[in-house]
Amino acid sequence: MINKKRYLKFWISRILQHMRKKNFQVDPLPTVKFIDDVNDPDNLFISTGNYDSKTRTVNLYIDSRHVKDILRSFCHEMVHHH
Repeated sequence: MINKKRYLKFWISRILQHMRKKNFQVDPLPTVKFIDDVNDPDNLFISTGNYDSKTRTVNLYIDSRHVKDILRSFCHEMVHHH
């Protein structure tokens, strides 16, 4: 079984490399926090992630979610960072 957080970190670094190559202004890089605690994973409208512009932090909710879905949330939040 893979370590989900380590796997996510690997793909996030690849996404960031790609964004830099395409001249997205991602520097300084945000802090990325993985949040395991989800009160109601069956709730369709629960937050999947957010970006705090004051602290330059991307928060990603990872409990009960597929890695591809988490990475989509990361990309969405990076647009806010950009």
